[in-house]
Amino acid sequence: MKTALTDRAIKAMRKAVKAYDVHDAVVPGLSLRVMPSGAKSFVVLTRFPGAKHPTRRALGAYGVLTLEASRAKARQWLDLIARGIDPAAQVEEERRKRERERATTFAAVATDYLDREIYGLDRARPKKRSAAKIEQALTDVLVPLFGARPITALTADEIMRPIELVARLGTDRALVKLNARKRLRRPGRKARPSPEQGRALFTFMEMVCNWAIDHGGYGLDRMSASANSAGSAARCGAIICSMTKSLPRSPWRSSGCRRHIGRSTRCCCIPGFASTRRRGHAGARSRAMSGRSAANV
Repeated sequence: MKTALTDRAIKAMRKAVKAYDVHDAVVPGLSLRVMPSGAKSFVVLTRFPGAKHPTRRALGAYGVLTLEASRAKARQWLDLIARGIDPAAQVEEERRKRERERATTFAAVATDYLDREIYGLDRARPKKRSAAKIEQALTDVLVPLFGARPITALTADEIMRPIELVARLGTDRALVKLNARKRLRRPGRKARPSPEQGRALFTFMEMVCNWAIDHGGYGLDRMSASANSAGSAARCGAIICSMTKSLPRSPWRSSGCRRHIGRSTRCCCIPGFASTRRRGHAGARSRAMSGRSAANV
């Protein structure tokens, strides 16, 4: 039986002793299967890649999947089949991609960083003395800002704008303005510049990203400056540029941040995002990592 399926016609179809199919005249290969129990579902009836004979595969139950949605999905499946791709393999690949993205979100990377690098096996005896302050900066500020984004998809502009806003307004008001916090925690406090917090947040961001690069498994890679100048880094999602270019008009560069900027020995492979580590200045970096400037986050 072949007919142009409509919602009215589907609802009027009655169950029978045996299951039967009603083929759609609009999208060849799409059928409505009516079971003896009265349950109705959309199926694709065709020869799938690698199969000798036509078989049915369910798209979804009627009611859960609308007629228009089933037609759109059937067209996608038939297009894949025409190219020799099994839709089941495509669905599995998309599922794995979503899992990889969830595992490489900034929130997931920050959690791994805290567990493995900052606290270690015993949270009561953290590896870093400033563990609590680093965790507060990450979970209170950076994760609400960037947590849902895959770390490989973050760009320098996306990172620096919120950090510069924190430097101009302070953390509380900046997060509310960016919709990363519902309400002010200190509503009576006036907005005031906070360059120290901006510098600290940049340092924490750099620490997490460089740790992710060193430990692998997060899709980040280190690339040379020559690759960046050739332009191939842009396609790889790993552009490296100098800190000076990353902060063209930063409101907190003049507040002492320039002394933390120098010849970079490590590059965080986020587009346009460069490390602040300087050769021979490990002490300055350790002081930044201590989180003293983020105490008011």
